[in-house]
Amino acid sequence: MRYPVNISSLKKELTAGKMKAIILHYFRFQYSKMCYYIATEAGGYNADVFLLNDDESIEIEIKISKTDLRNDNKKQKHIKYKNHSTNEYSQHPNKFYFAVPFALVDEARIISEEINPKYGILCIHDGRVNIAKTAKKMHKDKPSNMTKKVIAKRMASELINLRLEHYDRQGVMFL
Repeated sequence: MRYPVNISSLKKELTAGKMKAIILHYFRFQYSKMCYYIATEAGGYNADVFLLNDDESIEIEIKISKTDLRNDNKKQKHIKYKNHSTNEYSQHPNKFYFAVPFALVDEARIISEEINPKYGILCIHDGRVNIAKTAKKMHKDKPSNMTKKVIAKRMASELINLRLEHYDRQGVMFL
Protein backbone atom coordinates (compact mmCIF):
# COMPACT_ATOMS: atom_id res chain seq x y z
CA MET A 1 0.00 0.00 0.00
CA ARG A 2 1.38 3.43 -0.91
CA TYR A 3 1.01 6.41 1.40
CA PRO A 4 1.31 10.07 0.47
CA VAL A 5 4.15 10.70 2.93
CA ASN A 6 7.58 9.14 3.31
CA ILE A 7 7.59 8.50 7.07
CA SER A 8 10.97 6.79 6.93
CA SER A 9 12.52 10.27 7.21
CA LEU A 10 10.95 10.56 10.68
CA LYS A 11 12.90 7.59 12.11
CA LYS A 12 15.97 9.53 13.21
CA GLU A 13 16.01 11.61 16.40
CA LEU A 14 12.53 10.83 17.65
CA THR A 15 10.87 13.95 19.07
CA ALA A 16 7.34 14.55 20.32
CA GLY A 17 6.55 16.36 17.06
CA LYS A 18 7.80 13.47 14.93
CA MET A 19 5.93 10.97 17.10
CA LYS A 20 2.76 13.01 16.60
CA ALA A 21 3.22 12.93 12.82
CA ILE A 22 3.76 9.15 12.86
CA ILE A 23 0.65 8.65 15.02
CA LEU A 24 -1.50 10.90 12.83
CA HIS A 25 -0.32 9.01 9.75
CA TYR A 26 -1.08 5.64 11.36
CA PHE A 27 -4.60 6.50 12.49
CA ARG A 28 -5.47 8.16 9.18
CA PHE A 29 -4.06 5.54 6.81
CA GLN A 30 -3.44 2.27 8.67
CA TYR A 31 -5.77 1.90 11.66
CA SER A 32 -8.35 -0.83 11.07
CA LYS A 33 -11.27 1.38 12.17
CA MET A 34 -11.50 4.46 9.99
CA CYS A 35 -11.16 7.65 12.04
CA TYR A 36 -13.08 10.53 10.48
CA TYR A 37 -11.96 13.16 12.93
CA ILE A 38 -8.28 13.49 13.83
CA ALA A 39 -6.87 16.54 15.56
CA THR A 40 -3.97 17.61 17.73
CA GLU A 41 -4.10 19.69 20.91
CA ALA A 42 -7.82 18.94 21.07
CA GLY A 43 -10.59 17.63 23.26
CA GLY A 44 -11.65 18.58 26.74
CA TYR A 45 -8.13 18.26 28.12
CA ASN A 46 -6.08 19.43 25.14
CA ALA A 47 -4.89 15.96 24.14
CA ASP A 48 -1.76 15.62 22.03
CA VAL A 49 -3.90 13.61 19.59
CA PHE A 50 -7.68 13.14 19.76
CA LEU A 51 -9.50 11.05 17.19
CA LEU A 52 -12.90 9.57 16.74
CA ASN A 53 -15.32 7.86 14.45
CA ASP A 54 -19.04 7.19 14.92
CA ASP A 55 -18.44 4.49 17.54
CA GLU A 56 -15.52 5.57 19.71
CA SER A 57 -13.08 8.30 20.63
CA ILE A 58 -9.43 7.85 21.47
CA GLU A 59 -7.09 10.22 23.28
CA ILE A 60 -3.33 9.87 22.92
CA GLU A 61 -0.72 11.54 25.12
CA ILE A 62 2.83 11.53 23.76
CA LYS A 63 5.60 11.05 26.31
CA ILE A 64 9.27 11.22 25.38
CA SER A 65 10.92 10.83 28.80
CA LYS A 66 10.40 9.03 32.11
CA THR A 67 9.91 12.38 33.84
CA ASP A 68 7.29 13.45 31.31
CA LEU A 69 5.51 10.11 31.75
CA ARG A 70 5.62 10.26 35.57
CA ASN A 71 4.37 13.86 35.65
CA ASP A 72 1.24 12.88 33.73
CA ASN A 73 0.09 11.05 36.85
CA LYS A 74 -0.62 14.45 38.44
CA LYS A 75 -3.18 15.53 35.84
CA GLN A 76 -6.78 15.80 37.04
CA LYS A 77 -8.15 14.26 33.87
CA HIS A 78 -6.91 10.83 34.92
CA ILE A 79 -9.00 10.96 38.09
CA LYS A 80 -12.03 12.01 36.05
CA TYR A 81 -11.43 9.31 33.43
CA LYS A 82 -11.20 6.66 36.13
CA ASN A 83 -14.20 7.88 38.18
CA HIS A 84 -16.40 9.62 35.62
CA SER A 85 -20.01 10.45 36.29
CA THR A 86 -22.66 10.02 33.60
CA ASN A 87 -23.25 13.75 33.03
CA GLU A 88 -19.59 14.66 32.86
CA TYR A 89 -17.87 12.80 30.04
CA SER A 90 -19.20 14.12 26.76
CA GLN A 91 -15.58 14.69 25.70
CA HIS A 92 -14.03 11.92 27.77
CA PRO A 93 -12.53 9.40 25.38
CA ASN A 94 -13.64 5.80 25.21
CA LYS A 95 -9.98 4.77 25.11
CA PHE A 96 -6.74 6.36 26.22
CA TYR A 97 -3.19 5.61 25.09
CA PHE A 98 0.25 6.75 26.12
CA ALA A 99 2.52 6.90 23.07
CA VAL A 100 6.17 6.34 23.95
CA PRO A 101 9.45 5.50 22.24
CA PHE A 102 10.51 1.86 22.39
CA ALA A 103 12.90 2.53 25.29
CA LEU A 104 10.02 3.66 27.56
CA VAL A 105 7.54 0.83 26.95
CA ASP A 106 8.29 -1.05 30.19
CA GLU A 107 8.10 2.13 32.27
CA ALA A 108 4.86 3.09 30.51
CA ARG A 109 3.34 -0.29 31.39
CA ILE A 110 4.03 0.28 35.09
CA ILE A 111 2.80 3.87 35.13
CA SER A 112 -0.31 3.20 33.06
CA GLU A 113 -1.30 0.41 35.46
CA GLU A 114 -0.88 2.81 38.39
CA ILE A 115 -2.93 5.57 36.75
CA ASN A 116 -5.65 3.50 35.08
CA PRO A 117 -5.37 -0.21 34.17
CA LYS A 118 -7.64 0.40 31.15
CA TYR A 119 -5.06 2.64 29.46
CA GLY A 120 -3.14 1.34 26.49
CA ILE A 121 0.37 1.93 25.22
CA LEU A 122 1.52 2.76 21.71
CA CYS A 123 5.18 2.11 20.98
CA ILE A 124 6.73 4.35 18.34
CA HIS A 125 9.72 2.57 16.86
CA ASP A 126 11.46 2.68 13.50
CA GLY A 127 8.87 5.11 12.09
CA ARG A 128 5.95 2.84 12.97
CA VAL A 129 3.18 2.57 15.55
CA ASN A 130 2.99 -0.71 17.44
CA ILE A 131 0.32 -1.42 20.03
CA ALA A 132 2.27 -2.57 23.09
CA LYS A 133 -0.87 -2.74 25.24
CA THR A 134 -4.41 -2.50 23.89
CA ALA A 135 -6.57 0.06 25.67
CA LYS A 136 -9.86 -1.07 27.15
CA LYS A 137 -13.00 1.01 26.88
CA MET A 138 -13.53 3.31 29.85
CA HIS A 139 -17.17 3.81 28.91
CA LYS A 140 -19.47 2.62 26.12
CA ASP A 141 -21.07 5.89 25.03
CA LYS A 142 -20.58 6.92 21.44
CA PRO A 143 -18.95 10.31 20.79
CA SER A 144 -21.44 13.14 21.17
CA ASN A 145 -22.24 15.62 18.42
CA MET A 146 -20.66 18.29 20.62
CA THR A 147 -17.38 16.36 20.70
CA LYS A 148 -17.49 15.96 16.91
CA LYS A 149 -18.01 19.72 16.53
CA VAL A 150 -15.13 20.54 18.89
CA ILE A 151 -12.78 18.23 16.98
CA ALA A 152 -13.99 19.48 13.58
CA LYS A 153 -13.32 23.08 14.64
CA ARG A 154 -9.84 22.12 15.82
CA MET A 155 -9.18 20.32 12.52
CA ALA A 156 -10.24 23.46 10.62
CA SER A 157 -7.98 25.62 12.80
CA GLU A 158 -5.02 23.33 12.13
CA LEU A 159 -5.62 23.47 8.37
CA ILE A 160 -5.95 27.26 8.40
CA ASN A 161 -2.76 27.63 10.45
CA LEU A 162 -0.85 25.34 8.08
CA ARG A 163 -2.00 27.41 5.11
CA LEU A 164 -1.09 30.67 6.85
CA GLU A 165 2.37 29.31 7.71
CA HIS A 166 2.81 28.20 4.10
CA TYR A 167 1.93 31.63 2.71
CA ASP A 168 3.95 33.38 5.41
CA ARG A 169 7.05 31.44 4.25
CA GLN A 170 6.33 32.71 0.75
CA GLY A 171 6.03 36.30 1.96
CA VAL A 172 2.26 36.64 1.34
CA MET A 173 0.67 39.05 3.83
CA PHE A 174 -2.69 38.41 5.49
CA LEU A 175 -4.84 40.50 7.78
